[in-house]
Amino acid sequence: MPFSRKFDPGLFATQSRYALFVRQLARITPDAKVSAENGFPSHFSERRYIYDFGYEGVQDAEWVVLDYEGTNYDMTAFAAQVASVEAKGYIEIAGGYGLALLHKR
Repeated sequence: MPFSRKFDPGLFATQSRYALFVRQLARITPDAKVSAENGFPSHFSERRYIYDFGYEGVQDAEWVVLDYEGTNYDMTAFAAQVASVEAKGYIEIAGGYGLALLHKR
């Protein structure tokens, strides 16, 4: 609550690392199947097929959106996560600090 003694508005601020990356999401067509993690599924909520990467993996998604927040900000684990998706036939199209947008080849 904004008027609570323990309210921290910083918890609701968008991190600067997302600014340029979010623009790249426009590459994804409205009918594409997407697997995403953390806050990114909400960007695709009106789609017929949106998979939560943390629970469902890539499934039959054409696009995968990864955020190292899903690995508790562990860049080594994030790099391994990206590599595992690439091993399934995806190529990284765009990235940012701890962010990756991958497309099925």
